[in-house]
Amino acid sequence: MHLLIISTLLGFLIVYSKSLSKLVLKWFNRMTKEEKTLLDNKNKLKEEQSELSTVRDFVKFSLLQRKINVLDEKLEEARTKRTSSFMFNVGVNYGFRTIISVFMLFLSVYYRKEPVFIVDSKYDLFPFTGLISFPNDYVNAVSVHFWMICCSSVARLIQNK
Repeated sequence: MHLLIISTLLGFLIVYSKSLSKLVLKWFNRMTKEEKTLLDNKNKLKEEQSELSTVRDFVKFSLLQRKINVLDEKLEEARTKRTSSFMFNVGVNYGFRTIISVFMLFLSVYYRKEPVFIVDSKYDLFPFTGLISFPNDYVNAVSVHFWMICCSSVARLIQNK
């Protein structure tokens, strides 16, 4: 029973690994407290600036603009510190896939002679019996290889809709 659940989960995880890696990257690239306070300060200054007349209060307007520019520079500096490198993004994307693929390979090799489940004998899978239970000697057995291929195919079909 555990083999059925694990192989099914791995079949779906390999297909949805890109979505999972996007969630992880979004979590790593979230805004820090420093950036939030800088953004709040910038928005307050912009609000003050919008209340001023450009012609009548030019001095105050330009002073506020200089403060906003300084905050913009600090924000950009904080964002570049936070933003992960290209290699980190690629590492997370392909890291999930690699880990899941290695685990699937391990299960396929280790449990190659174990059936995931055996179909009742009243249902005959005659033309495909050898394909479905490839390395097994059981009749009407579903192998790990076949089950993982089926699960990942179903997951791709669900994902495309």
